[in-house]
Amino acid sequence: MKIRGWIGVLLCCFSCVSARGANETSVQFALEAVHRWYDTLGDGSDQEHLKEFGIVGRGIGPLAQAHAQLAAELQKHMDREQFLVHFRGLARMRLLQAHGIRETARDNLVQVFVEEERTMAIEGIPAVAWFQGFVSVTKTADGWRISSLEDVKPEDIIGALDDMGPRNIDPVEVAIARLQCESAEDCNVIKKALPPNSTERLGRVTIQTPRGTNTVCLARLHNGEWMPVDTETETGSASR
Repeated sequence: MKIRGWIGVLLCCFSCVSARGANETSVQFALEAVHRWYDTLGDGSDQEHLKEFGIVGRGIGPLAQAHAQLAAELQKHMDREQFLVHFRGLARMRLLQAHGIRETARDNLVQVFVEEERTMAIEGIPAVAWFQGFVSVTKTADGWRISSLEDVKPEDIIGALDDMGPRNIDPVEVAIARLQCESAEDCNVIKKALPPNSTERLGRVTIQTPRGTNTVCLARLHNGEWMPVDTETETGSASR
């Protein structure tokens, strides 16, 4: 019975490791798909609504190509005309950062956090706007494709100016809030790693709580605020 018990444990561990490895591979493929898509879209421009500014970017071609590269289910939900309306007035798109979310990754679906910088004309006024949120990337018969864009929203750059409002500028406070500690005493910060180039690598704050040890992964937005995007639970620890 003891031997059978150990065999069961080993099989369970092997299954966990295999699943983790599969998820890592999925995350990598999803990230590659996201970067390819933004590379295609990057110099596309809604020339129809930019005529007063002259010839801008490469016109509608890259936008049409980007629509064709979406997952079929999203193309059905958002046809080409709706897609062009979604990016109305766009002069240039720049992907600032992209991070795969390992906490919820599956072998056929990965969420990727993105931050964008869009140069665009808004009611005829040239402007730069920042967007952030999560895109869904699905494994399809045609490879990994973006299957949802609906969670990518404009950043609240006006609310960030409110002196009385909360500002997520302290990564430790943001991480503690993510873990929903009942009090400061419940959270013991073990370590933090905040890379200089935070657009390429996530910041990481590891915290010991009564329910386990967790590492909160944070993206730093262009305005200096920190956004929690992923949580890793230490092996053997209970998850919140």
